[in-house]
Amino acid sequence: MRTLPRLSDLIFSGGTVITMEDPVKTLEQDVVVADGRILSLRKHGDWSDLKGPMTTVLDVTGKTLIPGLIDSHNHMIQFGQNLEAVEVSPDKVKSIEELLEKIKARATETPIGEWIRAWGYNEIYLKERVHPTKEYLDQACPNHPIRVIRACMHVMAANSLALKLAGISDKTPDPPGGKIGRDKNGSPNGLLYELGAMNLINRSIPDPSAEDCARSLSRAAQIYLSEGLTLVNEAGAGWSGNPHEASGFQLAWQSGKSKIRVCMGLMEKTYRLLPEDQGVGLFTGFGNDHLWLGPVKFVLDGSISGRTAALNQPYEGSDQSGFLCEDMESLANRMEKAHRAGFQISVHAIGDRAIDTVLSIYETIISRYPRPHRHRIEHVELCPLEFLPRMRNLGIIAVVQPAFIHYFGDSFIKDLGEPRLPFIFPLKSMLSTGVAVSGSSDRPVTEGNPWIGMWSAVYRTTVTGNRISPEESITPAEVLKLYTVNGSYANFAEDRVGTLSPGKFADIVVLDENPLEIDPSELRNIHTSRTFINGQEVYNRENDLNFK
Repeated sequence: MRTLPRLSDLIFSGGTVITMEDPVKTLEQDVVVADGRILSLRKHGDWSDLKGPMTTVLDVTGKTLIPGLIDSHNHMIQFGQNLEAVEVSPDKVKSIEELLEKIKARATETPIGEWIRAWGYNEIYLKERVHPTKEYLDQACPNHPIRVIRACMHVMAANSLALKLAGISDKTPDPPGGKIGRDKNGSPNGLLYELGAMNLINRSIPDPSAEDCARSLSRAAQIYLSEGLTLVNEAGAGWSGNPHEASGFQLAWQSGKSKIRVCMGLMEKTYRLLPEDQGVGLFTGFGNDHLWLGPVKFVLDGSISGRTAALNQPYEGSDQSGFLCEDMESLANRMEKAHRAGFQISVHAIGDRAIDTVLSIYETIISRYPRPHRHRIEHVELCPLEFLPRMRNLGIIAVVQPAFIHYFGDSFIKDLGEPRLPFIFPLKSMLSTGVAVSGSSDRPVTEGNPWIGMWSAVYRTTVTGNRISPEESITPAEVLKLYTVNGSYANFAEDRVGTLSPGKFADIVVLDENPLEIDPSELRNIHTSRTFINGQEVYNRENDLNFK
């Protein structure tokens, strides 16, 4: 019996294609889609046998098609919530005075006693080069509790009313996993370092409901899709201790408010996941093709620009080397439980002391209980080259944020000094050593547009124009792999997305420019024309379909 050919639903005709299959190159081909998956790649116009009466032929002449982009570490709920808060990033404010004016303006439309949330400040780019301590915030707004998150998300500033509501006084000791900033008299100055201390404030703020979280996710997803992102990894639902965030993801998916694919990581301390903690017995991979359970996340240190990342040598001009947020025996025990329970593990480790510590724990766990794992280190920021063979041999994935080089690079120079700069995101050395590297933004810590991250990996230039270890630059083809092929591997999705290959989902981005052929200095200016997930258009810049 003769089998009839399968007919297509959609054909992208006349454009160029970067499939991201090796070798990475531009092809003059059309992409044929059926039932949400890629059916075939054909020479231009050579698909008459696959075209039926219901087939839509989309003319993409002059455009370039790539696989949907993947952000392997971002805080999607936090970003969505920030869209409703006061932005005080370096793009918006240049001085403490301007920062306070932003907060005062929000106070005029906020009932007295209700919280004002702000985010994104970086003192290195403020004229005064100081943090907005409680004395400043009290001037702006004494009758509203205020919480201001630094760009790195590892330092918080609060006013006196917020400290009072949180029960923080002169007698409050530093909590486990955090530090309370103090003035010369030992009184709290409004600065709180790391989650252990920041959560003293967070617990005083009513948790957004699951419905609130779903609304925030919907707003975030609209922006992500407009940038060509089709899969993101939530780097720890429950980051601020809110137990409703994971259910917010489920509501956003079920209601159709968020069309983007999500690999959902969970904060280990927020959700009782491990068997001895009466966990429900689920582990990495549970879910469906739209939303699935990702890694269980641990946080070991802070940030370099916040001077809380754990270093082997002190910060420049200081006798302080940051600190570890975990007791090592407890951390190793809990990571072992997660490993044995079938979870992928992700550990936030930025400083060289933290990275070394995590690698040692992984070496013990994996040798004692070997299994396929794809465990991760998030950030891997200050990474001496001697660590790289250890990472490769263990099969650890380095999840990096190249945009940090641009946005925080001037802080790296100030806080680390020249001798340590060659070890800031040594991307070329990572790839040449054989380390699995996946790209991400850590949004809202930095601008989340993936093209800025890719440009930064190639040019390694700070906001003020300083170059940071340009010898560690990688090529546009290499950086595209970080945000496609390698991202799919890091998120257990390489059988579904990451390349434009027959059988995979038709997650396709239509670009105005070809990233392999334009001047690499223009990578940051690439624009997404259209975004498709499962062959369905979810973003169109020209007629502003915007997720209808």
